[in-house]
Amino acid sequence: MALFEYAINQKSPDISKPSPVMMDLFCRHFGLKPEDILLIGDNLETDIALGFNSNVKTLMVESGVHHRQDIERLNIHPDWVIGDLSEVSPEQLTTI
Repeated sequence: MALFEYAINQKSPDISKPSPVMMDLFCRHFGLKPEDILLIGDNLETDIALGFNSNVKTLMVESGVHHRQDIERLNIHPDWVIGDLSEVSPEQLTTI
């Protein structure tokens, strides 16, 4: 990215997770509001932080990068935590 910024002599906008810019663009493109979304992710520092920064409900799955014990250490708190997606049905996800 630094090479690109040097070449154009500009600072690149931050559109990566956890910047809320990404979620704003997503919501506008699909005609959604943050309260319509449940963000499911395995990374507290990117996925779950994106949800928090965008006022979106979050569900962390422990089948990837982070686990429950990382929540307090990183001080990033998802709304819900499950071991993996097999613990919930699609119907249950719509009620969250």
